[in-house]
Amino acid sequence: MDRPKVKALRARLEAALKAAFGEEMGVMVGSARFTKTSVQFKIEMSEPNAQGQVESPHVTAFKTHCKLFGLEPTDLGRTFVSRGRTFKIVGILPKCYKNPIAADAVDNGKKFKFPVEVVKAGFGGKATIPAVVVCVPSGMPLPGRRFDADILADLRQVENDLSPENLTCDGEITNPTHLRIRRSNLEKRKKELIEELGRTPSEEELLKT
Repeated sequence: MDRPKVKALRARLEAALKAAFGEEMGVMVGSARFTKTSVQFKIEMSEPNAQGQVESPHVTAFKTHCKLFGLEPTDLGRTFVSRGRTFKIVGILPKCYKNPIAADAVDNGKKFKFPVEVVKAGFGGKATIPAVVVCVPSGMPLPGRRFDADILADLRQVENDLSPENLTCDGEITNPTHLRIRRSNLEKRKKELIEELGRTPSEEELLKT
């Protein structure tokens, strides 16, 4: 396998899936992993919403989480400029901590990921969010901050991913360098979540399901 062949196979696979499911499901063939003799594609399928429109997980995530990133629901589809090129916001990638904003290049449709600051600067405004004094009801998180339960759920997932079997993806990852990078990224994410929580969670909290 090589990149041109994988690209051609992706196009054929996506066309075949769309022909098979029609408007019943939204289908997107994503990233691929390939060797000399095989290829694995990531496939996402989405059901139509109440209005009969198909939303990708990235679009749904944007509508749900955009305010946590200092954006508005109306920013979906908005364009911004980065390094002289124009991009269109198409969603949010919640698991991409450094570059969570999914965008397509307007000139050729290629997909990219961006930090929030770059996107907001590309709108022509400042890349910082002004401080706002608000009154928050008891038990509600501050604007831009998630509920503790959501942060703890992410911490449990990171702890789960750090277990030996999940760290190696059930033995699929054997390269020591790749394992070291994966562990480092997970440990960094764990530290970020603890900082977001504002305290070190108890063992009991991490064991809850």
